[in-house]
Amino acid sequence: MNISDTPFPHIIIDDYFSDEELELIMREFNFLLPKFGDPSSYGGAENDDGTYLSDSTGLSLDDVYNNRNVSDILSISSKRLFTLPFWESIAKDHEFWEQVLRSDSDHTKIRKYAPGEDYLSHQDCWVNVLVSWTLQEDTGGGGDLYFEQHDLYIKSKTNRCVMFPGWVKHMVTPVVETDRFALTKFVHCATKMTGTGD
Repeated sequence: MNISDTPFPHIIIDDYFSDEELELIMREFNFLLPKFGDPSSYGGAENDDGTYLSDSTGLSLDDVYNNRNVSDILSISSKRLFTLPFWESIAKDHEFWEQVLRSDSDHTKIRKYAPGEDYLSHQDCWVNVLVSWTLQEDTGGGGDLYFEQHDLYIKSKTNRCVMFPGWVKHMVTPVVETDRFALTKFVHCATKMTGTGD
């Protein structure tokens, strides 16, 4: 695990899921793949003129399942991600990550990037922490996370998890040769946003 505060807070964890967990996640991913839609169907980021910043296909899993426990993707990713002692130990030395402890909601999307597809630079300002997993990207290259204001590339790699603040401008570079499968979780404070919390 690599935890860094420069040029902005981010964490990189390789081999995040066990082989068994990854197999269950990919089984569900492949089952849902024929149902993937364009960015209008999964709430993709837009330009000021209303055009979408990506032509990748995907699904918003929270719109698919009423019961999160039915989904291996949702239950496995949440169980591993929201482990209190893990975040408490990180937040001791890296103050930003207290944001996860203060968050009370998350939203999950899965996407397929075909060769040539990308996601143009954008911010998710409503998100405290954005968590991105590459589920499949063994050959061909591309599909990397790029933070243009900091000229930082984080290479796409199967079973790699990258966490960073949603307000940092980020993009996915064009995928080359083979499909890239991605899982993204948006962690935020829903009660604070709606005014129902303290």
